[in-house]
Amino acid sequence: MKYLKALCFILLLAVVSCDEEEADVTVEFSSHLTDRPIENAKNASIVTSDEIETRVPYNKEHQKLSAVYGIDANTSSLFENNELITNESSSVVGTETNTTANVTDTKSKMKVECIPRVLAENEIPTVTVANSSALLKVLPPVANKNSTTGDCVVVLFYSNQCVFSARMAPHFNALPRVFPDIAFYAVDVIETGNLYARYGLVYVPNVMLFHNSKPFARYNETVLTLDQFVKFINKFTGLSHNGTLNVTSADMIGPVPSTLTKRIDYILILAWVFTLCCFCFGFAKSSFCKRAVEFFRNTWHEANATQHEHEE
Repeated sequence: MKYLKALCFILLLAVVSCDEEEADVTVEFSSHLTDRPIENAKNASIVTSDEIETRVPYNKEHQKLSAVYGIDANTSSLFENNELITNESSSVVGTETNTTANVTDTKSKMKVECIPRVLAENEIPTVTVANSSALLKVLPPVANKNSTTGDCVVVLFYSNQCVFSARMAPHFNALPRVFPDIAFYAVDVIETGNLYARYGLVYVPNVMLFHNSKPFARYNETVLTLDQFVKFINKFTGLSHNGTLNVTSADMIGPVPSTLTKRIDYILILAWVFTLCCFCFGFAKSSFCKRAVEFFRNTWHEANATQHEHEE
C-alpha cells in the first residue's frame, strides 16, 4: 500500500512538470499598452496588422495624377506633364526675379525732370546769395510734390567762418555756368540759424538738390570739387554739363566768398566760459581737491611754526 501511494505521488509530479513545460512554450500576447507582441521562440515572425501598409495600386496613382493635371494615365504623358510643371515653375521664378531686378534697377536710376529756367537776354547765370526768408520764397509749398517734372534748385548751406566752405566756394560759383537750366542759391547758416532743423543740417558746407520745393538729394562726398558736383547733379537729373569744366578767377571772387571772415564769436566764448565753470565746480567737490587743500594747509602751518622757532 505504501509503495502504491509513492508511485501515485511520482506520477502526479511528472504530470505537473509536463504542464509547466507546455506553459513555457505558450505564446505570450502583448498587453493593450504595447503595439507589438513579445517575441520568443514561437512568435518571432509574427507582425501586427497595424504594421501592414496598404499601398495604393500603381494605376490608381496614375488616375489621381491624371485628374489633377488633366493628362492621360500613362507613363510617358506623366513625365511630359512633370517637365511641363517644372518649366512653368521655372518661368514663374524667372519672372519674379526679373521683376525684382527691374524694380531695383528703377530705384537705382531714379531721376527727376527739371523744367529749364528762363533767362533774360544776355543774362549770365550766377549763384544767388540769399537769407532764410528769400530761400523760403524760392521754395514755396507745392500742391503736387510727387510730380516728376518741376523746378530744380541747388542750395549751398555754408558759413563764411568755415575753412571748408571757403575752399569749395569757387567750385560752387562755377556751377551756374555749367548748368544754366538750374537755379543755384547759397545761404549763410550762421546768420540764418532757423534752417538747421528744417532741412536737417548738421554740418557745413552742405549741398542739397530740391525738386518741386522738396529736398530730393544731398551731396555726401568728401571731395568738394567742380567735377564731383557735376557728377552729383547729372546722377539725379540726367542733365549734361554745358561747356568746359574749369574754375576761373572770377569764381574766386564770388558770389560765395572764398575768404574767411574773422569776427568775435560771443556764443563760442560763452560756451567755453560755461565749460570752465562746470569743470572748476566739479573739481572743488572732488576728494582730490580736498586732500590737496589739506596738504597745502598743513605745509603752511609747519612752515610758520618753524619760522617762529628760529625767531625765538
